[in-house]
Amino acid sequence: MIQKLGHYIIACRGRAATAERRAAVASDERVRSDFMDLAKGWRNLAQCFLFVESLERFVTDAERAKSAQPPDAPAEVGRLMAEGSTSSHLPDVPAART
Repeated sequence: MIQKLGHYIIACRGRAATAERRAAVASDERVRSDFMDLAKGWRNLAQCFLFVESLERFVTDAERAKSAQPPDAPAEVGRLMAEGSTSSHLPDVPAART
């Protein structure tokens, strides 16, 4: 099941932007550094959510492709191999023209 993580990604990016704005107006260097670290953490979390979405799409596409394959194809290959199939069992393919 694909999770809809777009709203989490937007929220993380928004919090990163807020932390960056606070860092920009901070007068103390330590506070500025802390806000920049916080912004980096929010951006990293957004990237993690993006990765999860990408991974879920990959898995879903792979499952869809697997289910689209003809179920008897592996059995047919196995049968031909068990019979000692030679190239005479393969369909004729025209030679490439050079």
